[in-house]
Amino acid sequence: MHHLIYLSQATRPLSAKALTCLLDQARLANERQHLTGALVYGDRRFIQLLEGEPAVLEQAYARIIRDPRHQHLSRVADYPITTRQFADWPLAFQALSPAQFTHLAGYLAPTKSKQHFPGYGSVASLFVEAMRALVQPPTGFTT
Repeated sequence: MHHLIYLSQATRPLSAKALTCLLDQARLANERQHLTGALVYGDRRFIQLLEGEPAVLEQAYARIIRDPRHQHLSRVADYPITTRQFADWPLAFQALSPAQFTHLAGYLAPTKSKQHFPGYGSVASLFVEAMRALVQPPTGFTT
């Protein structure tokens, strides 16, 4: 089991309808491939954390690279995990303000990324917890 985290930029601003379409497609693909994770979008940028088997993650990332809605993809981290952190979500989602996005992306600064993430150390743990907090439904929320 692995975490794969990437950053990308949308090729154009996405409306609520376009985001819903993207999420529906991604969630269906993730369910078929037994992937879980979270996606945040803000200021025409994405951060996605996917978790699953390494070969399946590679296939998913290759599909995302070919997706015309994404550009300037950057794989930030790919490291082994012992348990899923987003097991309940084929793809949790949250739209972020520019300030929230910048704060979350700060965990993934180039000086903090690959050299610290392979051991799933403190930077990775902080990032995963920040992602979970952003996509966690409010207390008492039911679907």
